[in-house]
Amino acid sequence: MTRDRFALPHARALITLLAVLTLAACAVATDPLDPGGPMTLLPDPIPAGVDPSPAAGSCVVDGASFDDDVTVPKGTSCEFIDVTIDGNLVIASGASVTSLRGSVNGNVLVYPNASYAANLTSVGGNVQAERAAEVALDMAQIGGNVQTTATTSLSVTEGFVDGDIQPDDGGSVLIDQVLVGGNIQVYDNRGGVVITDNEVDGNLQCQDNSPAPTGGGNVVHGNAEDQCESLAAG
Repeated sequence: MTRDRFALPHARALITLLAVLTLAACAVATDPLDPGGPMTLLPDPIPAGVDPSPAAGSCVVDGASFDDDVTVPKGTSCEFIDVTIDGNLVIASGASVTSLRGSVNGNVLVYPNASYAANLTSVGGNVQAERAAEVALDMAQIGGNVQTTATTSLSVTEGFVDGDIQPDDGGSVLIDQVLVGGNIQVYDNRGGVVITDNEVDGNLQCQDNSPAPTGGGNVVHGNAEDQCESLAAG
């Protein structure tokens, strides 16, 4: 029996190619709770903090106080009632937090596929979300900015934002009856934008949203520009 002197090198080459393809496939695999590339608005990796959930998957926290940052783990759903957080609230990928009253003295950071719904809650710093499922602020008091990028839904209603409201490259946007100490700047959103009955100390600026923003009755102390020029009260 004769042996093909080319068979062994060819086999080695094939094994090497398969190994490279396997490594490439592993490299592009993504966590379904954390799709996409590196963070551009939020810290990467997700900051560590106190885990408020005694059991995996869910928690209800009533009347508690935390003197450090709080991080809700991936995929965990938490309900906060009258909770005080001296540091930041970090909502990891795929997690959700509903907050009734209470306060966060630092920032609220909402990671991909996560959601944050706050009612009558005060935040001393910013609310920032990237590739999040939802941010809903109802009658909330925000000491900094509300900034979202590539977030499916943002609603800010009947509250106060001392800084700017800046949804960018996202889905639906509702800003209604909010006192805004800075600007409202709404760019490149694709889920429908409604801006109604707000008072804005700065400018109201909207560009490249599809469909174009609707609403009206906004008192703008700066300039109403571009797609939102007609949404300022006369």
